[in-house]
Amino acid sequence: MNNYLNIPDEELLIAYKKTLNREILGILFKRYSAMVMGVCLKHIKETELAEDLTMQVFEFLINKVHQYEINNFKSWLFVISKNTCLMYLRKKKVEINEQWLGQNAGLIMEKQAQLHHDNNEIEKEHKIEEMLESITKLNPEQKWCVELFYLKEKSYKEIEQITGYSYNDVKSHIQNGKRNLKNLIQKES
Repeated sequence: MNNYLNIPDEELLIAYKKTLNREILGILFKRYSAMVMGVCLKHIKETELAEDLTMQVFEFLINKVHQYEINNFKSWLFVISKNTCLMYLRKKKVEINEQWLGQNAGLIMEKQAQLHHDNNEIEKEHKIEEMLESITKLNPEQKWCVELFYLKEKSYKEIEQITGYSYNDVKSHIQNGKRNLKNLIQKES
């Protein structure tokens, strides 16, 4: 397997999808396992539990990576890692980023209704992953402003200071990003 060590991520993904050789996927995961562990530690704060969640992410890759068209493996893996932590916390009834869901009720009302009526946990996780993945498809300005406002819970004024955008630009990027996110979610459904 040493001959795979210097191959770019995208080529390893193609090789894995063709062969389903877990050693190839293991090499790819090993490149970013410290990042995954870091994401888990950031959200969970317990080393042992973060290690368990890191392994859950790897198991997710084994079972699901072949189902996705992945343009940037590192970014995609970051989103999957973060989502794995968030799903764990939701299951444990820890309140996190509920404001994101509450403030976007109009945007995701239909998705939430589907989630509440859908008893299949795997399907629920997949729909949330799609929503988080859709955010990554927004243009950079909209993505940045939407993430800061909804996920990081920053005010318009704080976003102005962080990004250097004017108040009107921040407002516009958030509104347009919200509309585009809704369209992406509907398109993917």
